[in-house]
Amino acid sequence: MVQALGSYPGYHFYDLKSWAHPSMFATAIAGLTWTGRQTGDPRHLAQARRYADVMLAHHAPARMSFVSKTGWAVLQHQTHQPDAKVLSFAQGVCRRFLELQQSDGSIDVSSFPGLAGGVPATTTLATTYDWTLSALALANGGA
Repeated sequence: MVQALGSYPGYHFYDLKSWAHPSMFATAIAGLTWTGRQTGDPRHLAQARRYADVMLAHHAPARMSFVSKTGWAVLQHQTHQPDAKVLSFAQGVCRRFLELQQSDGSIDVSSFPGLAGGVPATTTLATTYDWTLSALALANGGA
């Protein structure tokens, strides 16, 4: 289990069996992929894949809390190293998006740990944006 301090309930929590918040992995995966794309250095792509592999090792990777933009991030990497497991994960993230979508288009994350008492509007907005990013990347065949 990896846990860091933070004011947001469970925001930095990650383990392979229970609820996990992998959204921070997305930035690392996309950033390393872009760096590898620009430099041509395969070590960056390899490191991005290692981050993805940690997420994919979760018992239910597409159902983790705040998995939102990780679909987008792994699709960035998918263009360099195609993998059916990665594509399946991104598709699962988008199915989860549809499950959590409310009638106004926003995403309901009130069932996630630490949010039962209410979800800040900024969290709803950011999460909806992130999930939409994954859906658009998948609809466009990657990123």
